[in-house]
Amino acid sequence: MTLRPADVYFANTALLMGHPVDSGMRRDWIEFGLPAGEQAFIVSNVVMFLIVLFGYHQLVERSPYAPGFSLCLGLTGILTFLLHGIGVQMGVLNRFTLVAEALLWAILAAPVVQAWLAMRELRGKVEAVR
Repeated sequence: MTLRPADVYFANTALLMGHPVDSGMRRDWIEFGLPAGEQAFIVSNVVMFLIVLFGYHQLVERSPYAPGFSLCLGLTGILTFLLHGIGVQMGVLNRFTLVAEALLWAILAAPVVQAWLAMRELRGKVEAVR
């Protein structure tokens, strides 16, 4: 079975879209000190979802921009994991429930695979131009 970038993108999207539900339940915007609070949290997540879904469309349509969107989503997942890990270590964020912690670890695993696949595809396109 071949691991297709669209499959990994889809799985990573599901994980990243599940995370704001958990963050909303715990009111992370308070702990992170977002200036506009709940409204900024909601608007930023809607904008993020639109970009992620547009990127998935690019991947399905085999757009030349698809590897870039895939790499960005992979890096976003890694950044999400790092920010929350740092937040817990610094005492800014409370400890997570078992499900939330498992979700964060999955959010780290899927983007690493996705970023690797995207970089491999981008490298192949650069070599094809040479």
